[in-house]
Amino acid sequence: MVFMNAAVCDEVNKMEERVTRLREERKYLLKRVVQNQSLSDVTPQMISKHASLPSPPKSQSVTMATVKMEPSDPHEMSHLTVTGESEKRILGGGGPKKKKGEGKAKSKKAMKERRKLVQPIPVDNNGIPLFPIELGNLTVYSLGEVVSDRSAFHDELNIYPVGYCSTREYASIVSIDKPCTYTCKIIDSGTHPVFEISPDDCPEKTIRANSGSDCHSALLTAINETRGCELVDTKGKGPEFFGVSHPTIQNLIQNCPGAKKCMKYGWVKFDVCNPEEGELVSATESDSSISLEALKKLPLYQKCLKEMLKPQSASAALRSLLTANKS
Repeated sequence: MVFMNAAVCDEVNKMEERVTRLREERKYLLKRVVQNQSLSDVTPQMISKHASLPSPPKSQSVTMATVKMEPSDPHEMSHLTVTGESEKRILGGGGPKKKKGEGKAKSKKAMKERRKLVQPIPVDNNGIPLFPIELGNLTVYSLGEVVSDRSAFHDELNIYPVGYCSTREYASIVSIDKPCTYTCKIIDSGTHPVFEISPDDCPEKTIRANSGSDCHSALLTAINETRGCELVDTKGKGPEFFGVSHPTIQNLIQNCPGAKKCMKYGWVKFDVCNPEEGELVSATESDSSISLEALKKLPLYQKCLKEMLKPQSASAALRSLLTANKS
C-alpha cells in the first residue's frame, strides 16, 4: 500500500505539472489571438490620422489624450499622442485663459473632483496602445468596440464595449487554497450586452449575466459556498472587477470611435500620473471582493483556510485512497 500510494502521488504530480503547462500555453495563445484581432480592427482611416502626427520614441511610455481637431463629423474625436509640456497643456485644457476674479474657488474644486489620474501606458509608432495592458492584478487584452446605437451598452458611469476582454486573479471556486485566473468578456447578445466570467481551473462553471454586477455577485456567492462561510460580501461590483471603470482603461474606452455618441454616459476628464511618483495604485486594490491580496488579509479567510485544511487521520487517508483505487 505504501508503494502504491507513492506511485499514485507521483502520477498526480505529473498531471499537475501538465495542467500547469497547458494553462500557460492557453494564456499565450489567448494573447496572440487578441493581438491579431486588435491589429485587424485598426482601420486605414485611424492609421492615416496617426501617420500624420509626430511619432514618439519606442522606449517611451505615454498616454492617450483627446484633442479637438475640427473633424468633419462633430461626434468623432481625434487622438493625439503627446509628452512633456504639450501633454500637460492638452490634458489641463487648452481653452482661453480667464481673467482674474472670474474663477470661483468652488468651481475649481468641482472641476478637480471630476478629474481622475491615469497610468501612462506604452504605445506604438502610430499612437495605438500595445496589448496586453497590465495594471496590477488586472490585465486587459482588448478594448473591443463601442456600441453607441443601443442604450443598454452604456450608462451614466461606464461604457461596455463589445469584445472587451480582460483577466484578473482571484480566489478559486473549486479550490479553497489556490488562486484562479478569471477571464472576463463582454458579448453582444443583440439588445443588450452579456457579461461573462470564466475560471481557468473550471471552464464548465462559466458565469454569465445581463449585468457585470450580477455576474460578479454570482462569483462571490460561489466562492462563499465553496468555503462554507460568508467570507466576502456578495454585493457585485462588475465594472471594477472587469476593469472598465479603471481610470486608465476608462480613458481609453471613452476615446474610442463612437464613444461621443453615447448619450447617457457622463464624460470624465483625466490627468496623467507623474512617472516619478511610481505606479498608480487603484482603489480596488484594497477591496476584498476584487483584490486577492486584500481577501487574504481578512481574518475570516485565514480561519476558514485552517479549518478546511485540517490534516486527516491515517485511517481516513487510507480509506480515501482505497476508494479512489476501486473507482
